[in-house]
Amino acid sequence: MAKVTIEGVINSDVCQRGEQHTVEWTARLNGLAKSRIIKVIERHTDEPKPKRARRSRSAGTQ
Repeated sequence: MAKVTIEGVINSDVCQRGEQHTVEWTARLNGLAKSRIIKVIERHTDEPKPKRARRSRSAGTQ
């Protein structure tokens, strides 16, 4: 799962208004974000994006 930094919009059991936490993204947090109880400040990726393979110019010419 991806990590995200969230900020409390209102006081809740997850975090107080204005507090920021870096946590694992879950279905519960998705519901809280849709309800505008929290907002996502930043999405973190642990894995680097895969690079696209380049084709050799001479690959098809033989």
